[in-house]
Amino acid sequence: MGKKRRADQEWIEYRQSVLEQKSKSDDDFEKYITYISSGALIITLTFVEKISPLEQ
Repeated sequence: MGKKRRADQEWIEYRQSVLEQKSKSDDDFEKYITYISSGALIITLTFVEKISPLEQ
């Protein structure tokens, strides 16, 4: 019984570790998507302002 219980405990610890890493990965993904979209917005605004200005 002791071997089974130890194996179950190791499995639970492994599962918790995987879930923590997945959560961190999701947070990093959201952060990088925000950086990319911010950069794209800045490039677009720079393009409109400097390269093809809107004339009134």
